Amino acid sequence: MVPFAAPVAMSPPERVWSDDDWAVIRLGHRPVGMDDRWSAYVESDTLHLHRSWTGHQIYEARFGRTQGGRFVVAARVEADRGRHRRVGDAYDRLLLELLVDTILLQRHDSRRWDELASLR
Repeated sequence: MVPFAAPVAMSPPERVWSDDDWAVIRLGHRPVGMDDRWSAYVESDTLHLHRSWTGHQIYEARFGRTQGGRFVVAARVEADRGRHRRVGDAYDRLLLELLVDTILLQRHDSRRWDELASLR
């Protein structure tokens, strides 16, 4: 895995994941095929998301506890345009949330992906 080249702070998703969700998130994700574009792992309370083909870290999310689950306390995103083309804070915030839901929790909400596409 390749660490950030130029990380910048971003607004974290305004979302709480349940304790059961956190148990699954902590397991991370290893890509299983060429179409699997993300790799994820957790160290302590921090989720690291890397592009599978390059290994470049794109997102980092530090989780904190709240009643009923976990939420992102702080997040960072890669700002090096050679590694990640930022569209904007709202886009990255939603994409981070969708990656957690889709890649780690295996939940797909096409309406949220449509919302992401509208932010481009």
